Amino acid sequence: ECADEFLQLCEMNWRHRVSTHAHRTLYQEKRNKVTVLPTNADVVRMSSFLLQAGNLQLELVQDACGQQIRPAWQKLNEVTLCHLIMFNRRRQGEVSKMKLADFHKHSTARLGVDRECLVSDLERHLCNMFHVVEIVGKRGRTVPVLLSNEVIEWLNALVKKRHEAGVAPDNKFLFARCCYGGTGHIRGSDCLDRKSTRLNSSHL
Repeated sequence: ECADEFLQLCEMNWRHRVSTHAHRTLYQEKRNKVTVLPTNADVVRMSSFLLQAGNLQLELVQDACGQQIRPAWQKLNEVTLCHLIMFNRRRQGEVSKMKLADFHKHSTARLGVDRECLVSDLERHLCNMFHVVEIVGKRGRTVPVLLSNEVIEWLNALVKKRHEAGVAPDNKFLFARCCYGGTGHIRGSDCLDRKSTRLNSSHL
């Protein structure tokens, strides 16, 4: 009888006496939690690490053959995604879902005639150094992603070796998964976590 009464009491009052207060406490703790932002030195160190890792994996992908190409291709895929997220300061989901067709449409970041007079010589020179890919951003808006010549070389190698790495022919994503014939894409947040962990462990 006590057990039945306790269950009945829980069903009637648990939401109001326990759940509401618990959710309020969790929300307040999350709201008051101190956010630790990365310093400029951390960003520079991470960027340098990604550039070195990308160039190394590019050489391995170009030289590998057969079953040996998949591990190098996967690492280059992750490094390239991390680099684009950090360099462009974009949401990881936006860059992760970049389509292969979008990359094929990339073009040099040239300015129109009506904007030439609005930028300095340095800014004009920087525009000619990068390529632009337009992807779908938040709320369906079109947002640009800048690609350096180095990243273009990485992406061309990824696209060229997709079939050898085991990517499904009908996978439409640029940063595709190459396991079990999947048609999805890798997650940028997971890649950033793995690379930051590896960077921190290498500097201990």
